[in-house]
Amino acid sequence: MSAFLSRFMRPLVATGLALVLSLGVASAATVTYSTTLPGMATPNLIANGTLGAAAVLDENVTGSILNQRASPWAAANSTLDPLAATSVYSAIRSTTADLASAYFDFDTVMRGLSFVWGTPGPLNRAELFLGGVSQLVLTGAVPQGQTGALSVFTEVTGVTFDRLVFTAGKAALEYANLTVAPVPLPAGLALLAGALLGLGLLRRRGRQAA
Repeated sequence: MSAFLSRFMRPLVATGLALVLSLGVASAATVTYSTTLPGMATPNLIANGTLGAAAVLDENVTGSILNQRASPWAAANSTLDPLAATSVYSAIRSTTADLASAYFDFDTVMRGLSFVWGTPGPLNRAELFLGGVSQLVLTGAVPQGQTGALSVFTEVTGVTFDRLVFTAGKAALEYANLTVAPVPLPAGLALLAGALLGLGLLRRRGRQAA
């Protein structure tokens, strides 16, 4: 009985793991850029750390500092805070010509991402990883080419990730209203988990009977 259950459970467990790992991967990523910015500034997620010896991370700050960082809310398309004096944002920058990054690690797999990208440039990028493997790279040159020298509300859906990395080149990468959305737990997965638990109990009983 125990051997039979063991042979039966192995492929079922493998199938279950494959299902979990494939959730959300089949759909292609969708990225949209809009020059219509949110009407309210909200505090950003706090980064787990920085990469680069000369990296400087300014989190949930206000105002602009010449040659260091510029508030996304100071852009010509912002009606929220034209003076850039009170609305919060964050910025990753380098004190040298080297690259500087801020990274965010998540305990659960995420599927959605949105943020205000402050006047994106060609040397700035946002990259999403899943299990250490790059899933999507957003280069600042793309929204810059589409919108010009404006802050851009960026939305990403249809890609799973557990790490986000913002990287700044020569200039700072400023971001605001950073939010992420977790992968929803489908009802089928809960049923699968229940079935695996039931088979595990049967296997234990078979061992005890033996």
